[in-house]
Amino acid sequence: MRLCLVEDLAAAALEPLTLTRPVHELWLGCSTLGGKIAGAFGVGPGPQRRGAMIRSHLVGVQKQRDPHAAVNDADWLGFTPPAIHQPYIGFCDDQPAFAIVGPEDALTIGTNTLGVDSWFDRMASLHPGDDVGGEWIHRPWDLVARNGAYIERDFRECGLNGVTNRQLATLALVGPSNRLRVHETARIDPYTVFDTTNGPIIIGPNV
Repeated sequence: MRLCLVEDLAAAALEPLTLTRPVHELWLGCSTLGGKIAGAFGVGPGPQRRGAMIRSHLVGVQKQRDPHAAVNDADWLGFTPPAIHQPYIGFCDDQPAFAIVGPEDALTIGTNTLGVDSWFDRMASLHPGDDVGGEWIHRPWDLVARNGAYIERDFRECGLNGVTNRQLATLALVGPSNRLRVHETARIDPYTVFDTTNGPIIIGPNV
């Protein structure tokens, strides 16, 4: 399966965050929205496995950010894979959230003069679908409100160990040590205190 992340007019509601990046590059918890979607469908970061249809002024910078993804590429949309799933539409709160379609349907995304929303409505009228759960991010404050819960969820799903004994020797910790994760390349200066009483803390690479 190949994954194409598509922006619609709702991107404007997430400004100013979306002025300089596509919606799927926004972070929620410990990864981007696009990363969470790709993980849900089991699509890795390999070349030509991921694509995006985004606002034209972001194409250049997005190609630099993610050189393995096809951006606004009609040829990529029209490529016929060796096998394809039955067309299917996934709904969230009665709105189309994703579509599994063949290249014939995919190619019409870029040619639909009424926009992406109209394309999804047409796909929903042609193909079967069901409610798949999930939630919509409508405004920037939705990301803020949900971020803590997603950090906790991502922390649990990573399944990695917490802080090592070597790291514990150089920092001060309040709360459970298994709720702290410090990447081996991070630098922790003396007198740094981590408080995990109310939730996990994740220190990423090269912090």
